[in-house]
Amino acid sequence: MFVPMFYGRINYNLYKITFANGAHQLPIKVRIGRTPQEVEGGHGVVLSIVPGLEYHQAEVILEAGEHLFSFTDGATESFNVERQAFKKVVWHNI
Repeated sequence: MFVPMFYGRINYNLYKITFANGAHQLPIKVRIGRTPQEVEGGHGVVLSIVPGLEYHQAEVILEAGEHLFSFTDGATESFNVERQAFKKVVWHNI
């Protein structure tokens, strides 16, 4: 089994997201009046392929009026310990 992943830490004071990516869809930076752009960097392979792989860290700083859109199809395939499907959607505004 393999697991694509995206891991990020948000610094709310600096509007900065530090992240690493393991073959997951990258977030998209959006702003009204501009073309949406996929963030760059933090590339790596899926988890569980080869032990001991390194993942590179990258960061994105959001300007006033910008938003980061992150998504996954994995939430629809996730279950809790009682084997019930997760159905909650979480939104974070910076």
